[in-house]
Formats: sequence, structure tokens, C-alpha cells
Amino acid sequence: MFRSFLHEFCSCVLRMASHRSLSLALLVGSMLLVSGCDRASLMKHVASSQDEATAKRYVDLLRQKNFELIRADFNPAFVTDDTDQKLTEMANVFPATQLISEKTIGYSKSEVSGNSTRSTTLEYQFPDRWVFAEVTMQQLDGDTKILSFRVQPSWEPIENLNRFTLSGKNLEQYTVLLLAIASASCCIYAFILCTRTKIAKHKWLWLLFTLFGVGQFDVNWTTAQSHLLLDSLHLITGGATAPIYGSWTVYASLPLGAVIFLYNRRSLEKH
Repeated sequence: MFRSFLHEFCSCVLRMASHRSLSLALLVGSMLLVSGCDRASLMKHVASSQDEATAKRYVDLLRQKNFELIRADFNPAFVTDDTDQKLTEMANVFPATQLISEKTIGYSKSEVSGNSTRSTTLEYQFPDRWVFAEVTMQQLDGDTKILSFRVQPSWEPIENLNRFTLSGKNLEQYTVLLLAIASASCCIYAFILCTRTKIAKHKWLWLLFTLFGVGQFDVNWTTAQSHLLLDSLHLITGGATAPIYGSWTVYASLPLGAVIFLYNRRSLEKH
């Protein structure tokens, strides 16, 4: 039994090695396909036009250094003696040059007990830089106030900062990427092998089981921050996810279903 498992496992590894470039191409190709979608149109369906207009209004007030109107809409708990000084520093991030373009690059909303928190992130393009501005609004008992207001300069647009590229990454990022490819390839191989195996009972359960993985090791492709989660289940054991304009997260999990099937395949054929 163990020799059979080793044989199947080695076959899986060899097949993954022989098709490594194909697996990588499929993974990267899917990322490029998603990246190539019209993200501006997708964001219009996600973001609230009212919240977007409100966030742009506060940024305009900031650029005009009209701090009084901004401060009046802040949550009083966050207004301090140095609020105007902080707003001045934020306003100075914006250059005096002509604005080239602006767009919404992020939006999130949460609601608890009828009170909502909404965050809108905007990108402003100038001739010499880009500026990201995030405005978070909180509605409490029907009254909407600014919860936080942040700006950050950048020398590249958000698409460049979060694009998927294989250059300039650390060892941990490359390791997670290879694990994701290997884990997903093993699951696909086990699934295909299961379709060709004569199993008397519950074959559809085995087919589904080969795709399941446990645990998760993921890494942010932009920031290189990584996490290890032991109490998670995945239907696809390796892949990558990203918000519309956000950074990619590459993840891999242990292909437990595939491993168990490969170990038991010979005995399943006998029954």
C-alpha cells in the first residue's frame, strides 16, 4: 500500500515538474486576464456614487486649505489641538501643478446594528506624482461624520504598485508561489486520475474530495507580508486573489484530499 502511494506521489511530482511552465503560465495568465478587465467599470458597480462624491468634496476642501469645513464634519472625539497642523501637512502633499486625472481605487462598507462605516480611496495624478486619499465616514444614529482622513504620495500609479511581476521578490514570495503551483497541480492531477479510476461507490464524493485542501500559507505580493492559517479549508488548494485595484495575495494549502486519494487509489479500484 505504501509503495503504491509513493509511486503515485512520485508520478504526481514528475508530472508537475514536466508541466511546471504550463502551470505557471496558467496561474500568471489568469492573473493577467483579471488585471486586464476594465477595473474602472467594476469599481463603479462597487462604490457608492454618493460616498465617492463626498470623499472628492473633502479632498477638494483639503487642497483649497478650507480646514474649517472639514473639521466641522469630523467626529468630535478625533478633533485635537493639532488637527489644523495635520491637515496642513496633508494639504502640502498635493502639488500646486495641474491635476491630470482622478479616479476611485477602493471602497468598503460595513454595517453593525444599523450604523455603517464607509471608506473611499481616491487616486489623483499630477505631472510629478500620484496622491492617494482615503476618507472614512461613520454614520451613528443618522448622523454622518468623518472617522479618518489620510493622504499618501506615490511616484507610481496604483496599477504599477500592485501589478503581478516575478522580479524583485524575496525567497518567501517565490516559495509560496511554487507551493501554490505544486499544490494546485497535484489536486488537478488527482482529480483527473480519479475520473479515470473505476470506483464502485461514491465516486462523486472522491472527485470533490481531491480538490480540498487544509491550512493556508499566503503572502502579499506587494508588501511581502505573510500569514499561516491552520484552521482553514479550501476547495482550490493554490491560487491568487486580489481586489479590483488591490495587491495580489498568493496562497497555498495542503492538498489533503488529493494525497488521501492517491494513497487509497489501488484499494478503491479493488472494491
